This record gives sequence, C-alpha cells and structure tokens, in this order.
Amino acid sequence: SLPEDLNWKSIIGVSFLGGIGFTMSIFITLLAFNDIDHISHSKIMILLSSITVALIGLLFLKSILKKDYIDEVSNDN
Repeated sequence: SLPEDLNWKSIIGVSFLGGIGFTMSIFITLLAFNDIDHISHSKIMILLSSITVALIGLLFLKSILKKDYIDEVSNDN
C-alpha cells in the first residue's frame, strides 16, 4: 500500500525521469564499438532518447501534479 500523499501516477512520472540515466550507455558504447561512425551515431541517439524521456517525464509530472494541487485546494475549501 502506498502512503496517502503518493499515487501510482507520480511513480510512473518519476520512472520516466529515471530514463535520463540512460546516458550511462555512452560509456558502454565507447567500449563496444571501434568504428567512429557507430560511436557517433550511438551517442546522438542516446542523447536524443534521454532528452525525449526527460521531456515526457516533465510534462507528465507537470500535468499530474497540477491536477493533484487543484484537487487539493478545491477539497480544502
């Protein structure tokens, strides 16, 4: 059971932000490939993926937290 001030939508939003850690794959790319083209393409895709997941997490949490805040304020009155 979750604490009262935590819900599954918040956990999902934060898990999107955890995708930013995907940038650690850049270090693995340097070990896995010898071809500079493969390394360059991998780095670009890793960074684009990290930016994408960061934006999705930000927008998701912003919408969820805004709704939760509005609901909380309206219930207090």
